Amino acid sequence: MAPIYNPSVIRRFTVIAAVALGLAGCGGGVTYAPVEGNVTSGDKPEVGIQVTFEPVGGKPGQLAVGVTDATGHYTLAAPKGRPVGAIVGSNKVTLSVYQEAPGDEFTVLPKRNIPLPFRDGSRVLDVPAEGIKDANFDLKNAGG
Repeated sequence: MAPIYNPSVIRRFTVIAAVALGLAGCGGGVTYAPVEGNVTSGDKPEVGIQVTFEPVGGKPGQLAVGVTDATGHYTLAAPKGRPVGAIVGSNKVTLSVYQEAPGDEFTVLPKRNIPLPFRDGSRVLDVPAEGIKDANFDLKNAGG
């Protein structure tokens, strides 16, 4: 007797199996938590500063990156469709000037001095499981 199969059932099973395998491979024990804050220079908001959190100690996962808006506020997001936020645990924090890809016009960017502790990755911040709503950095106070 020849086997009886239904293409619709096989298709559904294949989709369910692919989704289950994809979910099983996601995360790998890495937990993300929301992180947001402000970058200022004294009382003045800093616009266009890229804030990067990188897990310390070779932990698996991606960098989390945010860019400050007109109010100096940023929210971290992990690239490639990963969850919003940074990996829970110790993270090296770096700040840099964010630049859009150059267009047709020549634009002179204002000079920005970012203190060394924010450029060299020596600034470390612990991200708890509940996240951080006030990960604020003051460029005038490198301890910030």
